[in-house]
Amino acid sequence: DVRRVFALSTTPLWSSSQGSVYPAIKRLISVGWVNATSRGAPRGKQDLSITDEGNAALQAWLGNLSAWMGAVTADPIRTRAYFLPLVPTAERRRFVRDALRYTEEAIARTERALSAPSRGDNPDEHERLVDLGAIYALRAKKQWLERVAEALSMGREP
Repeated sequence: DVRRVFALSTTPLWSSSQGSVYPAIKRLISVGWVNATSRGAPRGKQDLSITDEGNAALQAWLGNLSAWMGAVTADPIRTRAYFLPLVPTAERRRFVRDALRYTEEAIARTERALSAPSRGDNPDEHERLVDLGAIYALRAKKQWLERVAEALSMGREP
């Protein structure tokens, strides 16, 4: 069930692989942040619950914000765009066209995930707000890429 939640997440950097999820759960149990109670179900399913120590650790992590977290974060498309002046115009246009297509596909995928009934039993409003953040970030990237494409079509440097 934990793997399913990660797989349905709009955060692409969270892995839902067995090799990621199960060792992480074991570590959380071993440090005392999560309790596991056997269900007696086939395949060894367990009910997981956060401990008081786990809740304290979670609150400490949530409160440990730094200024850099509100700043611009790494974006492989934006990083590559710095080097567009070094390639021929046709390659610049191809790059922006591809970047726009991939961004539009990501927007559509994220919007589908947000509206899919299979996202869980009952996604709450907070979860929806977090997912909307992903959609807004992708739309902003698309808007910027459209501006770059416009600049290229007018013969100006991006």
